[in-house]
Amino acid sequence: MIVSFKLETDPSLLSTKAHYALKKYAHHLVIGNLLNTRKWEVLFVSANDDQWIRIPAGRRTKSMTNTRDGGLADVTTNESAIEIESLIVPQVAKLHDEHIRTHVL
Repeated sequence: MIVSFKLETDPSLLSTKAHYALKKYAHHLVIGNLLNTRKWEVLFVSANDDQWIRIPAGRRTKSMTNTRDGGLADVTTNESAIEIESLIVPQVAKLHDEHIRTHVL
């Protein structure tokens, strides 16, 4: 399974450009994100599906590039902050397993 990444600054163009990259390069998955929210959300674009993966506002780590919501984990719930990669990696592994299962002869 081939994965590529697309970073965009304009929210209205992210999905369109990710789909374009998927077709142009014939990859299996494009993981797109926006510059301002790259630490907290990504868009998975494949031939079959578009899926947003987001960290809830109360679980986000502090970021120097975008502090519109404070960027800290919610101390009132005692939930620790999580990184977006901790959500991306298991999802890519799941999609890879599905890809192998459906494409192995």
